[in-house]
Amino acid sequence: YTLFGPVSGWIWNDRSNLALVAENQTTRGRGTIRVLVFNFPFWANATTTTRHVPALEDLDFPLELADAWAYDGVANTTGHAEFFLDAFGGQWGNQSLAGDSTLSQRSWFNATEARTVPAGTFLEAARIHTDSGGAPSDRWYHPDVRNYVQMETHTVNGPSDYTHVWANLTGY
Repeated sequence: YTLFGPVSGWIWNDRSNLALVAENQTTRGRGTIRVLVFNFPFWANATTTTRHVPALEDLDFPLELADAWAYDGVANTTGHAEFFLDAFGGQWGNQSLAGDSTLSQRSWFNATEARTVPAGTFLEAARIHTDSGGAPSDRWYHPDVRNYVQMETHTVNGPSDYTHVWANLTGY
């Protein structure tokens, strides 16, 4: 299948240490599903809200080059996905996305780099690399904005099943 569309949402961080308390994502996608030799129109909408217990500490202050830290916790997710496949008389479905899952990640501060994003150029941004079991990410934190200025996440499940997400700071 192929599915395209926007993703929007919000995050709730504890400003004292940038720990991630909760996050929300909403997506609306349209595309096609191939059945045998036929392509059928398909759409999907999904919304999730996840609360982290304890709050997910992405950073370990004070940041010092070569620092490493770990997080182990539970992600409690609520939400649902709905979809429609315009084939065989129309197929509609609704799937719960609710549940708890354990989360384990390891992070380390391995370099400082200059990053240019829509909000400006940030010299000596701290590059934080994180591995959470198959979804490595790189994030660049800068003390002038007390937050990340850029993020990249890569998830690969197979040769044609991958996600690459970028996020850039646009203002502060």
